[in-house]
Amino acid sequence: MNSSFRSLWSRKYSGDASTAFDTLKAGKGRITLERAYELFEHTFVALRSMPLLSYTGVAEAQFQAWRQLKVRASTHDLRIGAICVAFSARLITRNRRHFEHLPGLSVEFWN
Repeated sequence: MNSSFRSLWSRKYSGDASTAFDTLKAGKGRITLERAYELFEHTFVALRSMPLLSYTGVAEAQFQAWRQLKVRASTHDLRIGAICVAFSARLITRNRRHFEHLPGLSVEFWN
């Protein structure tokens, strides 16, 4: 897990940031289903304290600007990126292919 995210999480939000990543291992048989649900519940509670970024008029304008530029990405990816641009937020993702070509988007790619 990225150390800057772990640091931000621990300073700003209660809970263990690693639980979200541990839950991903459940589908691969590395942890029990019971443990996976326990981690999911813990992660869900921790995430409730995080702010939700809304789809605003500024985000819609960015979305439409990318459409005019014929940026090749799915509608969902364009909207996610537009929300981040509208709020000057950095998108953290593992999906480089979907977001690396969106102009003006600040992205941090995790492996």
